[in-house]
Amino acid sequence: MLDIVANPNTNPRRYSPLAFRLLEILPGLCAWSAMLLPFILAYPIPHLVTLFIVVFDVYWLLKSIDFSINLVRGYAQMRRNLRINWQHQLDKSVSLLKQGDTDILDWREIYQAVILTTYKEDEAILDASIRSIAEAEYPTERKILFLATEERDAENARVLAATLKKRYAHKFAYFVITEHPDGIVGEVKAKGANATWAAKELTALANQNSIPLDHIVVSTADADCRFESHYFQCLSYMYTTTPDRVHRFYQPIATFLNNIWEAPAISRVLAYQTTAFLLSRSMQEYKLVTFSTHAMSLQTLVDIDYWCTSVVNEDSRQYYRAYFHYKGNFRAIPLFMPVYMDAVYTGDARRTLRNLYLQQQRWAYGVEHFPYIILECLRQTKIPLLDRLTLVWRSWNGAFSWATQSFFITIVGWLPIVLNNSFRNQVVATNFPLVTNYLLTLTWGGIIVCSAMAIDMLPPRNLKGIQRVVRLIPMVLMWLLMPITSIFFGALAGIDAQTRLMLGKYIGFRVTEKKAV
Repeated sequence: MLDIVANPNTNPRRYSPLAFRLLEILPGLCAWSAMLLPFILAYPIPHLVTLFIVVFDVYWLLKSIDFSINLVRGYAQMRRNLRINWQHQLDKSVSLLKQGDTDILDWREIYQAVILTTYKEDEAILDASIRSIAEAEYPTERKILFLATEERDAENARVLAATLKKRYAHKFAYFVITEHPDGIVGEVKAKGANATWAAKELTALANQNSIPLDHIVVSTADADCRFESHYFQCLSYMYTTTPDRVHRFYQPIATFLNNIWEAPAISRVLAYQTTAFLLSRSMQEYKLVTFSTHAMSLQTLVDIDYWCTSVVNEDSRQYYRAYFHYKGNFRAIPLFMPVYMDAVYTGDARRTLRNLYLQQQRWAYGVEHFPYIILECLRQTKIPLLDRLTLVWRSWNGAFSWATQSFFITIVGWLPIVLNNSFRNQVVATNFPLVTNYLLTLTWGGIIVCSAMAIDMLPPRNLKGIQRVVRLIPMVLMWLLMPITSIFFGALAGIDAQTRLMLGKYIGFRVTEKKAV
């Protein structure tokens, strides 16, 4: 008999343990039911299963078209933003301020703070990230860096942090090293707890120096994150010209390209798939949820009590916490400005594949937010009902699609033909492969768009002529691996995460191993 006890790390005390636990079970139960039902129905009612797959393939085709259009638009917008003279835009905002525009803040009074969380990273990785912040276009006296280390890595982190501070402190108004204590009751050993500890010290620093909290914009980032040189100018412009700025988060495009030339093909495909998804989703800002590197006002962080310290995916939970705290008045400002991160690569093929799977499993474990979203939507009656229902639908649909869509496309449609001998010779069964192959072939248009974007986004290499062509061939052929990545690193990781949550086998935070290149 299942013990109905809610996960103590993720269930706030205000929720019923029984209700919370049942809602943890629901996503996995739905996914498994959807995958097993075709096996049960394939023999008695094969036509229904076949019809479902054809409808699903049409739906998938429409989604692919929508994805491709938004990807092209998003990539074009990012290219435009990279060409903009953001200093000129900031100067124009000052002119508008002088003309009496009260909705604008003076960017010259805005501090850009970065909380760079680290645990057992190499010096080379941290050095490259800090150097990108130090050299980014923004006044030195308005840049703050918090290097957030962990007590459980104290022996390595203290020496490394001291070395980096000595090297770069002169490039910042404040270069602060924090050490998050180990073993705080109720905390998951994860990025959110570390970032929260650092942010509280940043708040103390702001108060000591009489800096208004809404004059500090905080970007939180992983240790391997390298910032585009105009990132802080773009962020300052967006922040200071947005009237309701404290009720907004600012989302750059996470691109996993730092080591893309060295990473194996499967890792490259997943890196580009994630980048393409984020670019496409940024064109639908009403669907955007905080992911990885993101920024918001220090006032916002104080209002919502920083990050959640008891969940694995603290980045996406951040959006939901702020959304409910501000009664639905919280949304995204997409920056269309890239930040550069590492594709999964350890130097060893087996470890790389293992780390790839664990990374995808951890991202899929964002399903842990589902009980919280449902119960908060029931509590927050001041938020319009349609908005709450939409939020619940997107949360459930995202988890369900992650776990099942590849399964439906590759396996389910063939079950009636395989399991029902009398159905094989019928006209429907004969035409089914032709119809599905035609529909799925059309969806490759999205892959072609991704491939073209991937080639254009490659970091420069001093390669010319035939040498460059030879190196680009694998970058094109790697997309043939997409069916494998979709099944083993998509659907399998998704159903694995949901099954663990369903059975109460909660996973912790695993730092993805990184290799300096």
